[in-house]
Amino acid sequence: MSETGRNQTGDPEQLGPYRIEDLASLAKISIDTIRFYQTRGLLEPPLRAGRQALYDNSHLNRLGEIRELQHSGLSLNTIRRIFSKDVQQADRALFDALSKPLHASHTAEYLTIDELSQRTSIPRPLLQSLVKEGLIPPVKINDSDVFPSSDIAMARAGLALLESGIPLSELLDLAKRHHNATRKNALLAIELFDEYVRNPITQKDDSPESSQKLVEKFNQLLPAAVALVAGHFERTLLALAQRHLEQVGAKHEIEAVRNAITSPSRSESGKQSD
Repeated sequence: MSETGRNQTGDPEQLGPYRIEDLASLAKISIDTIRFYQTRGLLEPPLRAGRQALYDNSHLNRLGEIRELQHSGLSLNTIRRIFSKDVQQADRALFDALSKPLHASHTAEYLTIDELSQRTSIPRPLLQSLVKEGLIPPVKINDSDVFPSSDIAMARAGLALLESGIPLSELLDLAKRHHNATRKNALLAIELFDEYVRNPITQKDDSPESSQKLVEKFNQLLPAAVALVAGHFERTLLALAQRHLEQVGAKHEIEAVRNAITSPSRSESGKQSD
């Protein structure tokens, strides 16, 4: 086979046809994954030469595109819709924008669960418990469950709570309750965005201008929503904690907490105001 450049897998581009094992080797994935992509409508069926299934560079490039879109944080269902043209131009732009907050919050580095355990000093069985409960969901890339490097900070934060003396069972229960409540509110926020922002824009036209306008609105509203939710949770937590301590705490504890909450460092950071 002769080299003709480079394909989207990053390997020298070669002339097909390929048998499925050759395609899997070039794309660095398993044969089962290739067949799975075909059943999901992500990859075109192979060519046929008698009873033999053969693939070409279009299949190899498509596998590279799938991998790139997965690294951007898109699900296989979303990727399938993009390939099938089953999305408006404005929605395609929004899909791209939706993947950027995830991608911007960490480097392109992905870790196995063993690497995450090593980087965080959290035992593998404990990480597996968090994954099982859905608190640290993995990203599926090819055949592997991997974790973005941003999960290091999240896992270390959970470890700090455990080291404070809170039992694991209680912490997991709190985390699940918070996850469920947050998910409900997030779905409501999506409905509001759809009704009052996305629909008025996309129903007018499906031009590049409408796509850009939709992305601009999303990029404005996402950080605003995150800041609002995070600030409100922190303010509510501090207020309830102070009220509780005033009921059960000693005088010196109450004074210490009041001083901490109203300290200049908190006021200057904008986390606490009068």
